[in-house]
Amino acid sequence: MAPLAAQVATAKLPPTLLAQPLRRLRSRLARWFWVDGLTRASWTAIGIACFDVGLDRWLKLDRSQRAIMLLLAIGVLGFVVWRHLVRPLLVRLSDDALCLEVELRQRELGQKLISALQLARDDNWQARGISPQLAEAVIQSGLDAAAGANWSGVLDQRRERRNAGLLAAAVGLVALVVGLSLISPLPGIWWRRNIQLSNEKWPQSSYLVFDGLREGRLRVPRGESFTVRVSVDPASRVTPDRVQLEFRPARGRGAVTMNSVSPGTFEHQLQRVIESFEIRAAGGDAETDWTAVEMVEPPTLGQLGLEVQPPAYTKLPSAVLPAGAGPHAILEGSRCRLAAVANKPLAAARLVHERGEWAARIGDDNRVEWELAEQQVHAGRYSIYLEDREGIRPQQPLTFVLQVQPDRAPKVEAKLMGVGGTELPNTRDTWEVRVRDDFAVQSARILWQARADEEASTLEPAAVALPAFEPFKGRTEAAFQDSFDLTPLNLGPGRTLTFVIEAEDNDERDGPNRGRSVEFLLRIVTPDELRDDWLRREKEQRQELEQVLRTQEELLTDTQALAAAAQVTENDRTAISGLSRRQKQAAQQVAAIAQRLDTIAAEVINNRLAADPDRLADRLRRELVAPLTAVAEQTAAEALQSLDEARRTVDDDAQRQRALQASTNAERKTAEELKNILERMLKSEGFQEAVQLLYQIQKAQQDVFDRTQREKQQRIEAILRGSGKKE
Repeated sequence: MAPLAAQVATAKLPPTLLAQPLRRLRSRLARWFWVDGLTRASWTAIGIACFDVGLDRWLKLDRSQRAIMLLLAIGVLGFVVWRHLVRPLLVRLSDDALCLEVELRQRELGQKLISALQLARDDNWQARGISPQLAEAVIQSGLDAAAGANWSGVLDQRRERRNAGLLAAAVGLVALVVGLSLISPLPGIWWRRNIQLSNEKWPQSSYLVFDGLREGRLRVPRGESFTVRVSVDPASRVTPDRVQLEFRPARGRGAVTMNSVSPGTFEHQLQRVIESFEIRAAGGDAETDWTAVEMVEPPTLGQLGLEVQPPAYTKLPSAVLPAGAGPHAILEGSRCRLAAVANKPLAAARLVHERGEWAARIGDDNRVEWELAEQQVHAGRYSIYLEDREGIRPQQPLTFVLQVQPDRAPKVEAKLMGVGGTELPNTRDTWEVRVRDDFAVQSARILWQARADEEASTLEPAAVALPAFEPFKGRTEAAFQDSFDLTPLNLGPGRTLTFVIEAEDNDERDGPNRGRSVEFLLRIVTPDELRDDWLRREKEQRQELEQVLRTQEELLTDTQALAAAAQVTENDRTAISGLSRRQKQAAQQVAAIAQRLDTIAAEVINNRLAADPDRLADRLRRELVAPLTAVAEQTAAEALQSLDEARRTVDDDAQRQRALQASTNAERKTAEELKNILERMLKSEGFQEAVQLLYQIQKAQQDVFDRTQREKQQRIEAILRGSGKKE
């Protein structure tokens, strides 16, 4: 048949007796090609389908792979149909070719058919030099041969029967598969997966699904870590022990084993995701389709501000704080308003604290707001959790920290002026008070308690208002002096008196808050005890002044030695610096002694012990305090200044010598004045001792007089009682 297929019919129609067998042969030939082509195509399709079923069940192809397989199958099947059906049917075999093929298959026909066919096409035989009788004889011979020829012999009938059987078997197999689809889902699944390209799964014991899919995709905040979670479908018969996560494109990432967080749930965290990719999970006999992971911008807040409104009693205006900074210290009882603008439409915004959670008001312009009443404002960390309309949540919330501070109590500083640790019952104490508060001071008073030494407990403190505070009421700071007279208390010697200054602020919410000064402890004594105490303290100051004088004389000697040196050594440089420090300390000691003596003078006035206390105090201040102060502030200061000048100009011999000489003169003058003051202190001590002795003599005389009077009274009473008995 191959030589015939290459020829094209160009002849006229043969005679009727030859045309009919040729037409029947063409019909049989077309049927043969149909059976052969359909057989090849059907079994090719069956083979492709079987191969596709096995490949898809084994590899679980994704949609794109199955689409490629479908295109390849269509291509192969189309090639087979074209090669074995369409192209043979399109070929038109000539009558000559058919006749030659019949004569080739039946040698006994010789060339009768082809000769008759060719002579019958053209009856102008004479022009061609052919005898008409001979031509007619040849044609008749061909017609006779055609009538007895086996025209079907040119076809491979065995192959035709075999192809027909194979075609019937293919049709039966397809019918069987169609019938099986009524009782088994497998054929339908294959059809829908590989022809309709659906994502329907093959029957399996386990099914895996990605959590959080939206429209078949995972949407991940760009630049943040993201946890991929895979769950085992409840319809699964078997729960896999291990699930692997695959990536496409890999970009250096191999398959990873996911962590099992609970039975049927697996997780894996992706760090700082910045580009899109695809993932697939596989475990047991389950395998998901490739799932796209898309990057989206996470919701954030801009123009974030925290407005704090302090309590009304503070009279403070509201303040706007940057919410991203902190921690922010705010006053207890404040109200807060948090406002911001989101970069995209939000579905929800929550403000979370360990003690509560509050949803935001979200406006159409992406503005979010929270209003926190004073009961909702707590110390600690606040976190803002956002979620956009696609369900995207930033992994890390926005945070800020509040430090809620209570209204501090007023700070009270008090100083008891002119009173030592002991005083008389009729003393008038003078207080120097300084009170400061963050907002306003409302009151100030003295709290006092008195008890005897043998008492184990004390009464509740008594309160006495300080009139001098009134002009400062409502201010944030008050500095004033006030007095407290002990005379109305009628305290006897031997009692202990404690004082504390207390102030209150204007806290109307939880207050008022009370602040107190340090506690002052005083002991009520007799005049003799007070005089002894003054004398003792004055002796202590005199002894300390004697030590300062010795130090000053040593400084003078050392300074004179340095002044006598023509040149200074390195040791001399160090010595000059040491002299300067020692002179400064000496001046400070003198000033401290003057201050302590002045305190004694003030106590003399306050305790009103002497008949003329102001005169006694004036003598102390005039003869001792004033000279000591002058030494500390003038002569000792001049010596210190000259030593500092010598230290600075140590390399200049002339200037150093002048400075050391000036220091020597000042130190000598300081020592002389200290000696004079010591002499006056000794005289004062003698005077005080004499006065004290006189008081003791007077007291002894009074004691003798009192005893005499008591004995006299007792004798009189005894005489009177004796006379009565006689009667």
